[in-house]
Amino acid sequence: MPPHQVRVIEELWQLRDRLENLNTFINGNGVIFASLEEGEKMLLRLQATHMADYADVLESRIAAFSLSTVSAGIKQ
Repeated sequence: MPPHQVRVIEELWQLRDRLENLNTFINGNGVIFASLEEGEKMLLRLQATHMADYADVLESRIAAFSLSTVSAGIKQ
């Protein structure tokens, strides 16, 4: 697998970990999140949404890597 593809996979792993931590912070019973202003809460939820969308894009790219590998093997 080419290095740039490995980096995309590693980026997805890191992003999933960060998103899980953010969602735990948002959805947990933590005092810190509850004490934030509503505007800040909204921005954190929006951030989580965009992070999830970004993860979807990375997953699509990784799926395309697999397809290009398969089609390259067919062409040979």
